[in-house]
Amino acid sequence: MPQIEVALSEQCGSTGNVIAYGRGGPNEIAPIFQSTPFFVALRRLGGFFRELLLPHGYPDSVSPDYLQYQVGVAGGATRASITHHQAIRDNMAEISAKDGSQETMVNLVASALSIYLLQMLNGNVAEWSFIATLIILHITFNYLAVKSLIFDTFNDQRMALVLKTYFNVGTVLNPVKVNKNEAVILGFGVKVKNYCGFKIIVGESLQSVLKRYTWADVTQVLSVYRDKNYLLLVDLEKRKVYVSMLKGETVEQLVAAYFHAVCLAVATSIYNGVNLDIYSKRQLRHPTPITRIYTFMKSYERATRYSNIPINQLLDFNDFVKQEYAMFDTALRINGWSLASHSLTVGEWRSDWESQFKKDR
Repeated sequence: MPQIEVALSEQCGSTGNVIAYGRGGPNEIAPIFQSTPFFVALRRLGGFFRELLLPHGYPDSVSPDYLQYQVGVAGGATRASITHHQAIRDNMAEISAKDGSQETMVNLVASALSIYLLQMLNGNVAEWSFIATLIILHITFNYLAVKSLIFDTFNDQRMALVLKTYFNVGTVLNPVKVNKNEAVILGFGVKVKNYCGFKIIVGESLQSVLKRYTWADVTQVLSVYRDKNYLLLVDLEKRKVYVSMLKGETVEQLVAAYFHAVCLAVATSIYNGVNLDIYSKRQLRHPTPITRIYTFMKSYERATRYSNIPINQLLDFNDFVKQEYAMFDTALRINGWSLASHSLTVGEWRSDWESQFKKDR
């Protein structure tokens, strides 16, 4: 029977790992690694509590393992991301060795202390009070540790915070201020859709959105972005902007495409008369990116029905965004943002429209 318990434990743990990876995968876990440590800590505490509360005789090697193994993928991704962030001199091995030795020392001290405390604590009240104290300290220090991290690369939330401030006041916040405002709890925090009206989808299949375009429309869109290494497709019905990249994109090109997509989302909302919070909270005393977009769109007639921006306007809008991004890129570098790597949510799909233009020649 013990062998069966061990086998079931391994199966439950593996199932949790597969579910955690399958539901999120690397593209979902990496962009939120600052939030993940706090989530991992809470998840492990959930497994710990279940183990404490299991009835006598219950095979405790089975059920709690599901919760504890489920955070294995997220925890591994988190540790790798933080180690990479700390290795400012490309000394990954040294950082990993120090981290491992510190963890070993902490576990050794905790093991010795637990033996001492087992002899000192008598009674359920004392034991549960001590456990509650340790849990509160554990959660508190995990939260403080996560908030102390200062990342100078972009994930979805940091990009959303930077763009929101930039569109509103024309200023790029530095990494210290952005990390301070970044939400630690999963599911909270600023999202791009909250202020531009559209969700930005990068590197995903275009099959669903292409069903809403005719071949003539697709050809025209390709002509608009023929001098770029990305193209943008707007799905008005689902309120999404799809960003499709050419193979081998750089971080700078990805950030430029993301910036262009948000600008297009804002312009499309203005073109269709959709009110945005980001415009209602604009600064009136000096021109900002959002006021410049609004002024640019005012020179064209608004749509009489809900529709995409016409192709001739998109060509002019591309030139407008090019100038805007040049200012944004300069502000990013001045304020200490790194474009050497990123943690944005980007799928694995890439497009090849250059071959189409070669055929046309």
